[in-house]
Amino acid sequence: MAFNRTLLRSLFIERDHFILSNKQYKRILLTGRLCIIAFLISFGYLIFDLLNGVQLAWPYQLACSVLTLISFLLNRNGKFLAAKILLGLSTNLTVFIFAINEPFEVGLYMFFITYNLGALVVFGFEERGKAAGFILFSITLFLLSTFIHADFIRQSAYTA
Repeated sequence: MAFNRTLLRSLFIERDHFILSNKQYKRILLTGRLCIIAFLISFGYLIFDLLNGVQLAWPYQLACSVLTLISFLLNRNGKFLAAKILLGLSTNLTVFIFAINEPFEVGLYMFFITYNLGALVVFGFEERGKAAGFILFSITLFLLSTFIHADFIRQSAYTA
């Protein structure tokens, strides 16, 4: 158990950073894990789309991958607030870009719900103002994606 905790700490936080509380430590680990998950998903979709010949979406997927990787590095280097903000902005904007290009029936707007819950957990009660700001930002992007439809990422034509 102690080895596992030490391994997690060394992966997500540099050695010389002092963590004030157990709650803060858990939120830092959660932010690091969310960065890794977001990176793996966006990079996975990037590879999947490139292998299947979808050429127009890769800049957005690459941007999300790079920004989540930068967020992970910020979190690791002790810039915890900057990491949370960058992670929230990059993932929300990436979902927004794809949500305005896809039909409403695809259901990409549902990801905004998970980002709202993630903002509540990552920021916590102590930073509830920032969490509320991210929730309002996410709701605004959701409303915009419901009323705006843009075709700057050309859709592939599928045949049955």
